[in-house]
Order: sequence, then C-alpha cells, then structure tokens
Amino acid sequence: MGLSLRSLAATALVLACMGIAAITALSLAGAAWWPLALLEHVRVHLLLAAIGLAIAATIARHPRSRDAATLAALLHWAALVEIARPWPPPRDDHRIRVVAMNVLTSNRDHAAVAREIAATRPDVLVLIEVDAGWLATLADATAGYPVRIERPRADNFGIALYATATAAQAEVVTIGELPSIVATLSWPTAALRVIATHPLPPVSRAAAQAQRRHFATLAALVRAGRGPTVLVGDLNTTPWSREFRALIARSGLRDTRPPFTIGATFPAAWGRLGIPIDHALVSSDLTVVGRAVGPAVGSDHRPIVIDLAIAASR
Repeated sequence: MGLSLRSLAATALVLACMGIAAITALSLAGAAWWPLALLEHVRVHLLLAAIGLAIAATIARHPRSRDAATLAALLHWAALVEIARPWPPPRDDHRIRVVAMNVLTSNRDHAAVAREIAATRPDVLVLIEVDAGWLATLADATAGYPVRIERPRADNFGIALYATATAAQAEVVTIGELPSIVATLSWPTAALRVIATHPLPPVSRAAAQAQRRHFATLAALVRAGRGPTVLVGDLNTTPWSREFRALIARSGLRDTRPPFTIGATFPAAWGRLGIPIDHALVSSDLTVVGRAVGPAVGSDHRPIVIDLAIAASR
C-alpha cells in the first residue's frame, strides 16, 4: 500500500508539473484566442504554483518535472518583472489625494463606504457602480464637495466624481455604451485633469474587443489633453496583461503601483491573494507621494488611495 501511494504521489507530481508548463505556454498565446488571455491575470498565482511544484519535484528527485516547473516559473517571472523607476522627490508642491472605489451596485453596506470617504478625506473621489440609490445614501458623505459630476445607472456602470476644486470643466464621455468622466479641476495653486472610467471585463470575445476599443479611446483622450493627468477607475485588467501594457504605451501614462508590488483589489474577500484591477495611471509631471489599498467596504473591490504632488503654480 505504501509503495502504491508513493507511486500515485509521484505520478500526480509529474502531471502537475507538466500541467503548469502547459498552462504557462497557453498563457503566452492570449493574442491568438481571447480565453487564453484570461490566464495573464493570474500570473502571480501561476508563478507561486510553479515555484511550489519545482521545490516539490526537487525534493522528490524528479529532474524533468523540476525543470518543467522551473521553466514555467521563469517565464511567469519574466512577464511580471518590472524595472524600478523612482519618482522625483516632491518639494513644496501642491498635494492632492485621489480615492477610487468600486462600491458594487448591489452592496448595501453604505455606511462602510461613507466611513472610508470620511477617513481618507480625498480631494478627488471617484465612485464606480453607483445607481440613484447609492447617490442618495451617500449625499451626506459627499455634501462638502463643490464639484459634483454624477451619472448613475441601474446596471454596474454608473459613475460619479467629486472634488474639492474651486473650478472645473467636465463632461461625461460615452465610450461604446459606457460613461466615463473627463474633468479638468482647478485649485488656487494647481490644476489636474482626471479621467474616470470603467470598461467591460473581458469575459467574452465581444467584451474583450470592447475593452480593447475602450482603452484605445482612453489613450486618445489622454493624448488630446494637456497638463497633469490621472486616469483612474476599475479597468478590469491587471498590470501584466497585454491590454494594460498597450494602454500604458499608447497613453504615455505611468502606473502608480510601486514596483515589485501587487496591490490586489479584487475579489475583496481574497485580500492579498486577489488581483489588482483597480488602477490610477498618471502623467510624468505628477509625483506619486503614496499609494495604498483600502479596507473592505462591503464591495467585491477594495478602494485605492493615491497621494499626488503637482508643481504649484505661482
């Protein structure tokens, strides 16, 4: 019996190592068939699985299985690795805090969202998945914001932006059939252009194509504007996906996520084991002073909090 169990365990280990190698190869072929692109979003999980299997195969003295798992780990690491580029140190610049929350339309823990707004005291607040009920229940929490752009919807694509700015030029832009907000916000010593958005998740071929078009439109909007810019929202993609990297390349923006970090925001219940699909991208004339993932607020997403420094105008 002991020999049989040992043989069964050895077979299972070999199959697992071959399986992680096959999945890794498929994850590199996302451009050929859209379902394979979904594997790009779990690269961290696949990397950890590959490392664990490589260690197990080493202990079990299975060199071929070890080599297959190690190669898979190296390929995932290569796709995840980033070059750390430090931000220039802020001086006496104007500081702006941006908070983005996908509150989840069906979430009924309105008090938790209100508490997070009160705790973080954002200068720019972006709320995703808001319907008329959400806006009504958060009326007190957002009452102090002079700039208010709201586009509630009954589905999961309502959006709102609030700001402490003293002046604003804003419009709701429809990308596909979904609303995004483009606003130029002005304070006495600084101005900031904010694009708040929420594209479709790539859960079908049509949705993946719609997301790609959405990102292309966002990049064009960024390039058409001037001055310090932040693009923020639930982008329904991870930083190591090809679509995210294309957005970065076309827009010229930079990710605010610190190098070599994950910053998972979804699913909220998974904590650090989740994936980062809520993002803030900024132009090179902004300095990221701080970035954090907030606590669970009853939604399936966790909020992100970004502190920015803008060169103060004289």
